[in-house]
Amino acid sequence: MHIESILVLLFIVALVAAVRVAGSWIAAVGVLLLGWELRGGLLTLSAQNQGRASPRPALNLPDGDIMSSRFSTLGILGALLLSALAVPAAAQDGGAATGADSIIDTGSRLILDHMVEMIGSLTSVNYTVRTKHDVVDPDYGTITRFGTSQVYMTGPDQMQVNTVNDVRHVGYWYDGAQVTYYSFTENNYGQMDAPDNIMATIEQIHAEYGVDFPAADFFYPSFTDDLAAQSTRISYLGTVQMEGRECFRIVAQGKDQTVQLWIANDATFLPVKFIITDHTNANAQYEGTFADWVLNPDIPPTVYQFTPPPGATPLYILPRTPTTGSGD
Repeated sequence: MHIESILVLLFIVALVAAVRVAGSWIAAVGVLLLGWELRGGLLTLSAQNQGRASPRPALNLPDGDIMSSRFSTLGILGALLLSALAVPAAAQDGGAATGADSIIDTGSRLILDHMVEMIGSLTSVNYTVRTKHDVVDPDYGTITRFGTSQVYMTGPDQMQVNTVNDVRHVGYWYDGAQVTYYSFTENNYGQMDAPDNIMATIEQIHAEYGVDFPAADFFYPSFTDDLAAQSTRISYLGTVQMEGRECFRIVAQGKDQTVQLWIANDATFLPVKFIITDHTNANAQYEGTFADWVLNPDIPPTVYQFTPPPGATPLYILPRTPTTGSGD
């Protein structure tokens, strides 16, 4: 474990002990100091509804093939507010901390918030994420599917995702006004009107068409509190080697699922790996491994512009409804 990390954690432990002994004014000083340490910019996010593409041959978008972190239902895609760093502090009358800080230990809070600050400060990024997840096959029972997604994003309004898995090869292009879906497998495409920023677009396309985008949860400023809201305990388990890197290991336990996180113990605090165990579905697992992070690259605008290949068939993308489902 790096000496800087040890010093930070020792400082936090000492601060908590001092607060419990000396009173709430020390807690206020501690929050100010840690808030200054983890300061950073965030992309301004907003949501608005748009129309749909003009009628063409209809298509339901494939569900479950684009990698998503799936920490929760859309509840985790809710409030776009940065969680203020808060050290659990006893009240003057000896009362215990309440809310999210009553279930998340101080080390986990520090690490997760630092990760959120780092990601929120980026103006552009590209990375690869390799996934595997358990599915129930009608002929073979529970089997594991594998996939790889390459992601490019330039804030606030450009994104490109290219996903190859056991079933198909698909891509999504977002240019600030429309999302284009293209099937490399079938050589057809459809376009959907979208809001004017990435995060609102991810929410709308998920809600209307059932599409999950690669590890979207990690890009929400409310990540820490969203994770705490669906957990009964979040614990920091120390440092381990993962994917050839020293990582902080955090486990978030909940009634419906357990989330394991490995976050790089270096200057970036970027996510390295996660595993989600679904206790409501025979403990099926969903796993994602990040690689090839490039921070603030100069990505050409043409990356986000879709040009139909020769012979590609234009389609109308059907919204998800109780009748159409989510595109299986």
